[in-house]
Amino acid sequence: MPSTSDEAVIQQSFDASLILSLARDNDPDGFTHWTVFDNLQEGLDSGRWVAFIAFKSGLPIGAILLETEEEGRLWIDLLIVSKKHRGMHVGRSLVEHAVTYGMEHDHRVLFVDVDYDNTLALQFYLALGFTNAGIVTNYYSDGSGAVFLTRPLS
Repeated sequence: MPSTSDEAVIQQSFDASLILSLARDNDPDGFTHWTVFDNLQEGLDSGRWVAFIAFKSGLPIGAILLETEEEGRLWIDLLIVSKKHRGMHVGRSLVEHAVTYGMEHDHRVLFVDVDYDNTLALQFYLALGFTNAGIVTNYYSDGSGAVFLTRPLS
């Protein structure tokens, strides 16, 4: 059942092209750098990845892509909101939807990694109840480090 927040409707999606289009249009150097359509579609079809899209007036305005792992781990691989809709709680709603999904599907913890220079993202996730689980240097392909954040789901 879709959920609504701030006029956005959030629905599960199996449409890799829609997710990639949102990512390409709003973060051209991010997510699309490390994934391609076939891999994403295969992951969505197999259940390895779960995606939710936020729609407003029938148009996609944001997406969250979750990777399911063994032992109850759930990773946020992508959180994207259209530039026009940032600051309108769409990202918060997508993360809260991911938390609900994780709890309903018996996941124990939600993870996300954030570039340690991205203070806005760090503040965003900390405000949503994530805690700092540690820093890994030289984590990303460009040599930058990451902060790992976790949020218990039980």
